[in-house]
Amino acid sequence: MANTTNFNWETPDDTDLVKDGAAAIRTLGSAIDTSLVDLKGGTTDQVLAKNSNTDMDFKWVTSDDANAIQNAIVDAKGDIIAASANDTPARLAVGTNNHRLVAASGETTGLKYVADTQNTVVDAEGDLLVGDAADTLQRLAVGTTGQVLTVDTTVDGKIKWATAAGGASGLTKITSATFTAVSSVSFPDNTFTSTYKDYLVQFNVTTVSANTNFQGRMRASGSDNTVTEYFDATQVLTHSGTEANRVNNNQTKFNIGYVNSGTDQFSRAYNFISPQIAKKTRIWGGGLGVTTDYTTNTEIDTQLLHHNTATSFDSFTFIASGGTMTGYYAVYGLEA
Repeated sequence: MANTTNFNWETPDDTDLVKDGAAAIRTLGSAIDTSLVDLKGGTTDQVLAKNSNTDMDFKWVTSDDANAIQNAIVDAKGDIIAASANDTPARLAVGTNNHRLVAASGETTGLKYVADTQNTVVDAEGDLLVGDAADTLQRLAVGTTGQVLTVDTTVDGKIKWATAAGGASGLTKITSATFTAVSSVSFPDNTFTSTYKDYLVQFNVTTVSANTNFQGRMRASGSDNTVTEYFDATQVLTHSGTEANRVNNNQTKFNIGYVNSGTDQFSRAYNFISPQIAKKTRIWGGGLGVTTDYTTNTEIDTQLLHHNTATSFDSFTFIASGGTMTGYYAVYGLEA
């Protein structure tokens, strides 16, 4: 007789007689019946479980639903099942839109949803994140040019952007730039704002491509003001002791000074008096250069520039009326 591979049940050989085959079939049937006896019986809702490590040794047991996670534990779309203790599942309700899941040991499940501060709190370039309460962040919008971060317990978040404290002689750099081979250069829009009352401007030209008369115009909202309301008065003293005065009225630009082509340096320092206020703008200052009156002499001059229309300006343009110029400028806010 032959036997099956897995359970060693006896089966007839190919050469067995018919009468021997019948006996072999009975033997096989009895062996199968004995092996599968554990599958017999059981009651409704019972489940089949292994009884030992022995092959074909099973038993019927009651389904242990108490150790299974029940459907009723979740109540809404997005709920998460998390452990609240050893062998104890618990429901964590879904968070609000754009919130994220973080570890939080003080919570029942050790997890909680918090606002996604990396994306939704920040709205613009330069924004800062400031604590509003425990585990709570809020946005502090960027301040204006020249402001500093200041503690203020009376405002939400306890800090704010404010004009730097200081005496009347305090200077805060607003903007600066170098320029190369240009016929004109303008400060950025909104260089002059309500943050400062007055401004100090330093302007230096190191090289010009031709004999050049320097001029200037006030600017607002990205455009030069070209009305015939520019007045300038210059008192000149040359290194040889010669004095001269120049006055220009009702021009479309300020006349500032003159320099010969080459490497003669032209420099000016000006006080802009409240240019951002809608009143007649006044500028005073002076510097070093060479004038059309004294083409071979270095001059030191003092100037008063006056724009006779009550206009609010936020910038200024320096102009080289002949050729191009190379140099640099800087603008400082004067703390009042």
